[in-house]
Amino acid sequence: MTPPAGRRRPSRPERVFRALLALYPGEFRDEYGREMALVFADRHRAASTTLERLLVWVDALRGLVTQAPKEHAQMLLQDLRYAVRSLRKDKTFALTVLVTLALGIGANTAIFQLIEAVGLRSLPVAAPARRYRLTAVLGQAGGRLRVVRIPVVSGGSAGAGRPARAARAGDRG
Repeated sequence: MTPPAGRRRPSRPERVFRALLALYPGEFRDEYGREMALVFADRHRAASTTLERLLVWVDALRGLVTQAPKEHAQMLLQDLRYAVRSLRKDKTFALTVLVTLALGIGANTAIFQLIEAVGLRSLPVAAPARRYRLTAVLGQAGGRLRVVRIPVVSGGSAGAGRPARAARAGDRG
C-alpha cells in the first residue's frame, strides 16, 4: 500500500516507536502521541551514525520506561479522586455500593468455605491409602455390569478425590 501523494511511508524505527507508544494510557497517547512520534522521527532522521541512532533509542526507551508508569498512576489517581467525589456527593448511591460489595464478598467467602470443606480437604479416615472409588462399568461382551475399584490419591488438598490411575480390564472389585 502506497502512502498518499506528498506523504512518505514511516520508517521501521518510526513504526516500532509508534507501537511502543501503546504502553502509555489512551488519553495521554491521543493528546501527545503524534507529537512524540514526530520528535522521535526527526531525531532519528537527524542522527548520522549508528551510535547516534542508538542513543536516540536509549533516550526514547528511557523516557518510555520512566514516564509511562507515571502517567498510568496519574490517570488511576484521577479516576480514584473522581470516584470518591461521586460517592461523597450521593450518599444513597454510596450506601448501595457498599452493601452490594459486602454481600458479594460475603457470598464468595461462604461459597469458597463450603467448597473447601466438602471437596478440597482430605477426609479424616484411618487409612487413606485404602480408599477406593467404585465405578460401575457396562462391559462390552454380553452387556454385563461389573464394578471397578480405582484407588484414590490421598494426601494434599488439591488431589483429594481424584483417581490415582485409569481403570484396566482386570481391576474388578
